[in-house]
Amino acid sequence: MEKRDGLFVSVSTPDKPDTASKDKATFGAKSQRAWEKCNAEEPQPTAVANAGSEPTEQEPPQPTPPQHATATTTVSPTTNGPDTFRDDSNLLELFSGIFSPEYLTLQLLKFSGSKGCGKRLVAIVPSMDKSRLCYNAKLWMETIINNAAVDESSLLRHDIAKALIRVLHACDPLAFHHVAVTVPQCSFSKIKLDPESQEAMRFEANLNLSQLRAIKKCLCYLNLDVPQPESAMQALQVEDYVKPIPIECKEGRGKRRRMSWTAPVDNLLLFDANKASDTGTFECDKLHNAHVILVGDHGQGAFRMMATLLLMTKEKQTVRGRRHKAVNDYIGCELALEVDGQCGHAQCKKDTYQVLKDTVAAPTNESLWNIRNAGKVMTHQCAIYNRPKTCFGNVHATQGVELASCKAELFMTGDLAFCSMVLGKENMAPHWCWRCDMIKQHWTDNVDGPRTGTKWTTDGLKQHRRLIKAGLCATARDVRGVTAPALFNDIEVENILAPSLHNTELFVNEPTKLFLRWIHHRIEQLPFELIDARSEAADLVIKEEEATETLAEATAPIAALKDEVAALRPTKVRNEDRHVFRDDQHKADWEEANAWHAEAKERQAKCKRDLQSIGQALKKAEANVKRIAKKKENGALSQPVRQRMEELLQHVCKTVRSSYHGGDFEGNHCRKFIRNANNVMDSTKELLLATAEED
Repeated sequence: MEKRDGLFVSVSTPDKPDTASKDKATFGAKSQRAWEKCNAEEPQPTAVANAGSEPTEQEPPQPTPPQHATATTTVSPTTNGPDTFRDDSNLLELFSGIFSPEYLTLQLLKFSGSKGCGKRLVAIVPSMDKSRLCYNAKLWMETIINNAAVDESSLLRHDIAKALIRVLHACDPLAFHHVAVTVPQCSFSKIKLDPESQEAMRFEANLNLSQLRAIKKCLCYLNLDVPQPESAMQALQVEDYVKPIPIECKEGRGKRRRMSWTAPVDNLLLFDANKASDTGTFECDKLHNAHVILVGDHGQGAFRMMATLLLMTKEKQTVRGRRHKAVNDYIGCELALEVDGQCGHAQCKKDTYQVLKDTVAAPTNESLWNIRNAGKVMTHQCAIYNRPKTCFGNVHATQGVELASCKAELFMTGDLAFCSMVLGKENMAPHWCWRCDMIKQHWTDNVDGPRTGTKWTTDGLKQHRRLIKAGLCATARDVRGVTAPALFNDIEVENILAPSLHNTELFVNEPTKLFLRWIHHRIEQLPFELIDARSEAADLVIKEEEATETLAEATAPIAALKDEVAALRPTKVRNEDRHVFRDDQHKADWEEANAWHAEAKERQAKCKRDLQSIGQALKKAEANVKRIAKKKENGALSQPVRQRMEELLQHVCKTVRSSYHGGDFEGNHCRKFIRNANNVMDSTKELLLATAEED
């Protein structure tokens, strides 16, 4: 029996079972006698085989399996227990020298339940420093591992060690990682890269997802699953915009550095299309046509290029019989999705051919080549995100299932100067046609002849440039305005549309100005100063129209009188200022014809002078009207009906006047205006009819 901090440790064996602790009536008295006997002797570690037996000096009994051994711990009956040993650091060695290792684990009895075993107590000696703790831990850790599971359990020693390591990691993760770093050959542990570090490494090495998957496959084969899963990396990615690519550009005499950038057209349009299609309003399985349109223009000190993607759907129809090629394929199509974005920007004073060539032309041409090489637009059910996605070209079977596809067509538009410049005809004279090889004289002189010539094509322009370089086209008539190669070779000349932007503005801005002018004249309450100025200008306009009609009447007979004078002209004698007439009547008719012709020319000159003076007076009157109208008290804010009209246009078709071009509507707003023309006119009619007389 060993005393330890007022406790008795009783050890029993099958040969000498513990019977004293089971007799509760006499156990207290026996324990008291044992304490007194221990106090009377010299304090030294002793061990007793049984709690009520006398100590013997014979050898300890032979060890038996631990499942047959039982141990009982008892508390001293008095508070005045024996003192602890002054030095108990070798207590475990003492027990090891007396008992076999199997008896160092104390198996407690199980008093309840039908399954399982009782608790096991393992002797652990506390330590004073790190070195002693490491030595002691090697002694009792083996015992803990051996007694952590019952003997009938299927748990292996490897499983028990893993469970204990996990518990230690949960208790102190920092200490666990420090030990894992210092322990050699620790490559089989699951080490994961930081998501930010992995993404930075991927961009630094310029790796795509397919290459990263191949690397991860090889690492997993070596039991080194270091990279993060794709779900964690996708959650880290920022998908709010397509990153622009800066381009170094210099312009001017001093070659000042200008700001310019481009964005990949294909990535930009696909990003916007997928972002817009997430709303679910686009029926992806009915895709029928796809148009990619580029628009470029210069304004406010910079050239800007926009890209637009139009996706059109059409109900699938069963074609019976023979299909006619003359049928328009776009009949029945509906615009399902329209996305656009700025794909190029170049700060410059003027959008010249050289500026576009040095900045946005090459990157944009590369993106257009990718779209044209892909050949089609496809919508597919993405396997990763489980929602419809749009892409150019085909997708692998592992990336998704195809829903629909159609041909991708490339178009370009802008003003006439831009369309000519991208074809390599910078500063082209209006004498040449920008779509064919005809000149102006061909379609003006021969009205009944052909109206178009041989149409320009991309290959035709390249061949024409080769002839010019070879010196076979020396004259301007042969060059026909082609001065440089085309900037965008992947867009056919027939797909470079007429300047629809300016045409649309013409159809919207001019009628809108006239309509607002009519409202301003007839409905708005105007100051008398402005009314008088406008009345004066209106009178001059009427006089100008009358003067124009008078001039036309005076000019009409001049051509006939001139022909009559030419017909009656007599024969002139050479080297003499004398005419030979046939008779006197011939002379009288010729003089009368000259008089009538001179009188008609004089009348025409007088009408021209009158019209010119009226025109000058009209210009002064119109300038006076503008000066009065631009006064602050007579401005647009003082016109309530006009303000209601502006609010109506903004509410019905979302159109807003621009801050430049004189406040006109831009091309996109003009298109919105035309789309909602019926609603705009109906709403305008209701607004004007509901206007009170006092307004």
